[in-house]
Amino acid sequence: MGQCYSGPESGLNFPVFEAQCLKRQLSFDDLTVDQVRDYAQKLTTSNYVSKDELNETVSMFMNVLQAKNEAIEDLQTRLNKATQEKQVIDELRLTVSSLQAELSLKETEKALVEERRKQLEIVNVSLSSDVVRMECKLEELQKGALDSFALGKESSSSLMRKWAVVGSGSSSAKSSDKLGSHSYEHQNKMQYTDDLASQGVRLAAALRVLQSVSSLLEESPTSSASPSPRESMMAA
Repeated sequence: MGQCYSGPESGLNFPVFEAQCLKRQLSFDDLTVDQVRDYAQKLTTSNYVSKDELNETVSMFMNVLQAKNEAIEDLQTRLNKATQEKQVIDELRLTVSSLQAELSLKETEKALVEERRKQLEIVNVSLSSDVVRMECKLEELQKGALDSFALGKESSSSLMRKWAVVGSGSSSAKSSDKLGSHSYEHQNKMQYTDDLASQGVRLAAALRVLQSVSSLLEESPTSSASPSPRESMMAA
């Protein structure tokens, strides 16, 4: 690439000489739109411009414009692609944020469930202890009811035998006192049995197993359907 000189010794008009130097110094890829426009302007203002030089200038100018347009289109394509990628990245960020919030909520719910499970375990242990105590109490009541049933049955048989002896020839006044004493003892046993039954009913409301005890108490001779001493004497 040679050195450009301007001045009278070049033998050329200054604008034409400068334009030709510019053309020699710049390659096609290095030219800009402004440089091509300046080069064309210098050629058109020169007195030594040929038609071929003008056509070459126009062709260079069009080539530069086409290259710049292609570059602009390429940049626009890249910009659109980058915009789409940015949108995808933004959507992924939103998705990650949503998942993080959901994960945090799930962890909170998990902690609450774990706390609730611990509370239920404590309640379950307490209920198990209560059930064991109530079952023991119920067994005691059942045993007491059975004992009362046997005791009442024995007392009733004893009263029947004593009524029969009294009816065969005892003194009416003495027998009346004895019968009154036996009747009072029998009523005390009935009251004790009724108390046991009441406790059994209250426990059965929680365990739903008092039906057998109730049936035993209903069939017991200490119930209200038992014959009175007077009726027993009349029957004897």
